[in-house]
Amino acid sequence: MATTKIWKIKSRFDNVIDYITNKNKTDNKKYVTGINCMADIAFKEMSITKQQFNKIGGILGFHAY
Repeated sequence: MATTKIWKIKSRFDNVIDYITNKNKTDNKKYVTGINCMADIAFKEMSITKQQFNKIGGILGFHAY
């Protein structure tokens, strides 16, 4: 049975991205993807976007699986 969930990311974004892209869990990052961003620079791009729009606190993003 397939399962889907969406988590709110409220803590450190870099730790969450490290967890999501763990090579042992993703068959050497084979299953890591994004929408309109590349996984290796996602943290940098999302941080810049949040600063641009002055949205530093609160929900940082969402992790869906």
